[in-house]
This record gives sequence, C-alpha cells and structure tokens, in this order.
Amino acid sequence: PYRRARIVMFLLTGASVWAYGYAMEMYFTTISTKFVWAKVQLIGLSLIMLWPVLIAHLTENEELTGRRGIALFTLPGLAMLFLLATNDSRGLIFSGVSINDMGAQLPLLKDYGIGFTLFLLYGYAAIILSSLYALRKFVKDIPALKNRLYLVAGLVLLPLFSSIYFNFLSTNQYIDYSPTINSLTCIGLLLFVPSEFRIGDIMPIEYANILGKMNDAVLIIDQKRIIIHSNPAARQIITNEFGIPKDDIEGRSINNLAERVEIIGHADDPTEVIVNGLCFDLSSFDLRDWRGRPASRCLILRDVSERRNLENKLSILHYYASSIAKAENYEDLGSITENALKNSLGFSQGVLILRDGDDYSKIQVWGEISEKLSEEYIRKLSQIDRVKTCCLRDFISETDCTNNCASEDMAMLCVPIIENMNQRGVICIFREQEFVFNENQRRLLEIFGNHIASAVHSFDNEEALKAVQKKEIKRILEGAGRVSNMVRHDLRSPLQTIRNAAFILQKDPTNEKMIRIINESIEYMVKLIEDLVYTENLTNIDLRFLNLNTLIQQSLNQMLKPKNIKVEKNLCQEPLEWHFDKIKIQRMLNNLFKNAFEAMPNGGTLTISTRRSENEIIVTIRDTGSGIENTGKLFTPFHTTKLNGMGLGLISVKQTIEAHHGSIDVDSEVDDGTCFTLHFPIDESYAGNNTTIVNAITNT
Repeated sequence: PYRRARIVMFLLTGASVWAYGYAMEMYFTTISTKFVWAKVQLIGLSLIMLWPVLIAHLTENEELTGRRGIALFTLPGLAMLFLLATNDSRGLIFSGVSINDMGAQLPLLKDYGIGFTLFLLYGYAAIILSSLYALRKFVKDIPALKNRLYLVAGLVLLPLFSSIYFNFLSTNQYIDYSPTINSLTCIGLLLFVPSEFRIGDIMPIEYANILGKMNDAVLIIDQKRIIIHSNPAARQIITNEFGIPKDDIEGRSINNLAERVEIIGHADDPTEVIVNGLCFDLSSFDLRDWRGRPASRCLILRDVSERRNLENKLSILHYYASSIAKAENYEDLGSITENALKNSLGFSQGVLILRDGDDYSKIQVWGEISEKLSEEYIRKLSQIDRVKTCCLRDFISETDCTNNCASEDMAMLCVPIIENMNQRGVICIFREQEFVFNENQRRLLEIFGNHIASAVHSFDNEEALKAVQKKEIKRILEGAGRVSNMVRHDLRSPLQTIRNAAFILQKDPTNEKMIRIINESIEYMVKLIEDLVYTENLTNIDLRFLNLNTLIQQSLNQMLKPKNIKVEKNLCQEPLEWHFDKIKIQRMLNNLFKNAFEAMPNGGTLTISTRRSENEIIVTIRDTGSGIENTGKLFTPFHTTKLNGMGLGLISVKQTIEAHHGSIDVDSEVDDGTCFTLHFPIDESYAGNNTTIVNAITNT
C-alpha cells in the first residue's frame, strides 16, 4: 500500500507539473523562457508514464511489481530525461522551436525529434494496453460494477485520446488541451473513485485476487442484500447445489438462496448453513467505505461437513462408550461393540477378539465375514500388535493362513487393544476393497479400542475396584456435600445483592453505586470459585525477578483494612529481590492478611516484618487476634473454624510457598494471636528456572 501510494503521488505530481509547465509556457513571451517550460512539461509527462506500474500493483502482478518490472517501465522515462538534458547537442527531443505567428502568448511551435516521437508512441501503447488489461481483469473479478469500471477507464484514457488527437489529427496547432484535461481527470478520480473502489460499495480491488484463490466460498452483498461479488468457490457451490448458472449469480438477492437452506443460529447473524446435507460454517463482517460507514457485507462459508460428520460419529461413539463402562461381563462388551461399530461408524462386518489370560475364547463376530473366519484365521488376527491396514488376501499370504476366505478381495483395519502395556485383544473390521479406510476412521476405532481396554481392566479388578470406588465415592460425596453447603451459603447472599442492585438499575441506570455493588459481589463469587481449584495435580508458576517488599505493599493497598486495626510494617531496608510469581505471591499475602483481619473483629495490630539472611528471605505476619486452638489440621483441605469458610485459603498459601521451594511455620496461642513465618530459600540453581512445575498440595 505504501509503494502504491508513492506511485499515485508521482502520477499526480506529473500531471500537475505537465499542466503547470504548459500554463507557464503560455504566460511568458520570450522564446528562451518558453522553451524552458516546454522542457518542464516533458518532465511531468515522464512521471505520468508510471501508470503501468500502478496497474501492476492494483492487479497484483508479481512479475511487474518487482525490481525488474519497475525498471522496465521507468527506463523509457529516464531515457527521455537524458535525451532532454542533451537536447542542445543531439536535438532528439526538440529539433526546432519558434514563436507562434498568431501571438507570443500562444505555445511555441515545436518540431519534435525522433526520440520524442518514439517516447510518445511508447507512452500511448503502455497506458492503453495496461488500462485495457486492468479493465478486463476488474470486469471479470467485479462484474456487478462493469458499467462503472468502463466509466473510470474512459476517464483515465481521455487525456491520452486528447493528446493523440492534438498531435496527429487536429488542424489546431496552437493550444493543446491535454494537460488541462489530464489534471481535471486526476481530480475527478480522486473525488469519485475512492467511494467505489476503496472498501466502498464492494471491497478493495486488490482483494478480489485474494478471494479468488480462497478455498472457502465468499459472497459480497450490498445494503439491499444483492450479491455483487462471488469468488470461484462460491459460484461452484451455488451452481452445483442450486442449479443457478454462474453468470446469473451476481445481481441476485441473497434472500432467494436463504429460503432454500437451513440456517442455524440467529436469523440476523447465523453461524451455520446446511445445504442439501452439506454443512458450512458462516462468518460475516461489514466492509466500510472510505468514510468509515458500512457499505457492503462479506459472507465467508467454510465447508465443515466432514468435521460435523466426525462430530456426530464421536457423539454416537461416546454414547456407546458410556454403555461399555456399565458392561458387567465380556458378553455385554461384545454386544455393545458390535452395535456401536455398526451404528456409529457403519462397519457392517467385523470381529472383536478378547483374551482372558491365555484364552482367546471371548470372540464377537458380526456380518457376512462371520461365516468365513476359521479358528486358525482368528488366532492369526489375535496376534496383531499394532494398527494394521491392508488387503485381506495380503494378510493371509503374509501369515500363511489357509481358509475359505483367502480369495476374498476385501480391505481390513485392525487395532490392538492395549491395557497397561499388555495386549488384551484386537478389533478387526472389513469392507469392500474400493472403500478404503481413512485416517478419521482409524482414529475413531483406536478411541473405541481404548474404551474397551478400560472395560477389560475393570473386569480384571472388579472387586478391588468396587471397594475403591465405594470409598472414593463416599469421600467425594462428603467433600462435595461440604463444599455444596458452603458454596450455597456463600453464593446466596451476593446473588441476592446482585439481583437487588439489578432491580434498582432498571429503575435508575445511572446509579453508579449499584454498579460498584454488583462488581464487588461478582469479585467475591469469583474468588470463592477460584478457591476450589487447588486440587490440580500440577501448577505452572511464572517466575520474575521482583522485590518482595513491593509485593507486600501492593497487597496491603488492595486490601480493605478495618478502621479498628492498626498495621505496622518493619520491612527490610534493602530490596528483597528474588524470583517470585507475582500473582501467586500476592494471592498468598491476601489470604494471610484477610485471615489476620478476620481474627481481630474487635480491633488489634497486624505486624509485618521482612529480613534477609545469608541463605533465605524471611517474612513474618503476626496478629493480636483470638489465636488458633488446633494448628495440626490447619493445612487440611476443608478444615475451617469460620462459619462460612471453605478451608481452602491456607491450602493455597502452602501450595504457593512450596512452589517457591520454601516452607511455612505457624505459632499460635489462644487469645494471644497467631504468627505465620514464611521462608523463601535463595537457591541459585532454582533461580535460573523461568517456569517450574509444582506438585499439588495433598492432605496433611
């Protein structure tokens, strides 16, 4: 775009110089001054010869927009300027000039040399051919604006035709109107063309090439929902699915097509379109004109039929997978497998071979192939230990298996069932040779095989698994009940607050206090939910070189300190800079400060101290509250002494400390306050890690 803008600048400068030089030639009366301005006109004319370069950029002709292409179009102009500079000795541009007999205010009478004639003919040819090339390409890409394109082409070529008429056809040798016409044409193009071709009624012209190469279908509609542009992919789909000739698509209302398709989503902003069983993902956006106002709309349709088909199969497969999890024996497992592969993947012939110890008697066969599989063949199939796709005849030949299906020209896909690094069986499916298996079918079969492996594993450990499940379910239900009660109690109040504030806002939308109340209630609920995520097995921390004193101060600033509590800070004078995760450290400090404030409902003092020893950074947080009676269960999940607490805050604190390879000590006396001491080791080997994987906190 910047290079194209520079070319336009040269063209406008050339037109201005040409017209200005012509005016100055008529203004002055001496032959020498007139001759100078006649030369100036040719300088402007040489700049106008860059028109083909602009056309090459607009049409995205890569061969002509490179260095060689630009040199091809600039060399003639440079050659003309060289001949103009040496005209006094060579006379190849002007062979003679004289004052017009009709008056000194008229342009000079000029006799042109062979150099000027050749340059003029080159210019005529280059501008005409490049303009016709652009017109042909734009009309093909944007047929809806064919008439306007012809008008623009006429404006572009008007100065050229005027020059040809003056130099070769006119008997008037006194005044050439070409410079004036050229300047007026440039002004007209600047005023009117941008509204049509710069993201206006259609789209940028250069985008037509990009859309034409897209595999997705692209339609451009105007404000009246008339199709004004379609790329080849869109024309192909509309022709195939609607029977509309490609030449009749543009100019047709999009509503005529919408009536013949199924639209998914809101009518004004659909997300999917289904056409004769094909599913297309639909996205749309406005194209704005040069004033920034919506002028047209671009619709992009991506064929997602294969993806939707795969999702449907996965959905059915998931249904049967849940049934597999409930299977009580191998017979149920075989029956479910047969139904699943028939209904979800359409595999009408297959065999499931499962091993119970060294016995391969757990076999489920379905379809016509069941009559052709011998015991020997089944034994060979059970030995397949990797995913295998081949012709049935080739497999029989490889395994030296002889049976009555050796002549069958069928394709087979086999997937081993692996449980705990041990092969427990194999699934094999068969179909006619011309219907080969694709990658999606292979993956789906592997997924289903994994579910079968899980079921086999459950059979092997059924009694132990039931005992573990019973114990686990009891523990989960107890924890879930505890969490449910706490969450239900803690969420009811802020939700009611939000409901009341929303009701008031309906009456008075400008009430900023209600907005603040809603935001505070939402923040409270978000924190409540975040307190439940401590049970992840792994946590990523993002270490940065930070000042711990600064983090402490920032956390204090974020807290709402009760008025009856005094905060004393004894922070180390030197910066306590080390590698910390800012978010997790501040969350840890917020938990400790909040606990301290809540432990002093009648007021008190919170003392925060920091110091640095040779091997560690130490932070002490002491309150004068009621103290903790039993510190042994302090870091046990869901253990809390608060009425509405969840018992997860200190778990998060300990997790953060251990994530930084540190430790935490607690010293508390009833009615005498509590002191938390945090130790952060200064370990150079740990300091080099930008990101560390941290083990989750377990019950202690």
